Amino acid sequence: DLFGDRTSSSFVVARNHHHVNAPFLQGRNGLLGALFDCVGVSHYTNQFSLESDEHRRLKEWAARNPNAIGISKKYGHGEIEHRLLSADEVDIMFSSGLSFKAVEVKSHRSSELDLLRGIYQCVKYRELKRAEHAPFNIDVQSILVTESPLPHELKERAKVLGVRCKSVGPLRP
Repeated sequence: DLFGDRTSSSFVVARNHHHVNAPFLQGRNGLLGALFDCVGVSHYTNQFSLESDEHRRLKEWAARNPNAIGISKKYGHGEIEHRLLSADEVDIMFSSGLSFKAVEVKSHRSSELDLLRGIYQCVKYRELKRAEHAPFNIDVQSILVTESPLPHELKERAKVLGVRCKSVGPLRP
């Protein structure tokens, strides 16, 4: 798969290490818009963030169904694209007082490498959320939600890193 899960790929046009304003690349009618249409990418912004329909559906479903991903009802519905002070965006953040659940989702389109990246994203988001509240201790857990089961090696890696994993099977459109 050319774009992995297409959740956070970025394109930067540069020449001589300086960013170039390239309006012909931007927008639905631009060169990248045509390319994205050809490869089936349906959702992107002018910053060229990519998101597949499957990723978006999984994210929206998980935000509305905390129990299905092992999160107590006391957290309510999750906030989609929660922006951290570092400007990183967590797919979904659930909160209840000073307790947080940072959730990264990976659709069935994700390659094994993208699933591994998701584990490290969970570690990053968990630690960034803790850093936002330092010097106070807060409860932050990170969860990787996937449509496909993780290979054994990735399950073990996630366990070592303190990332909980939840496979929910493929969602229907």
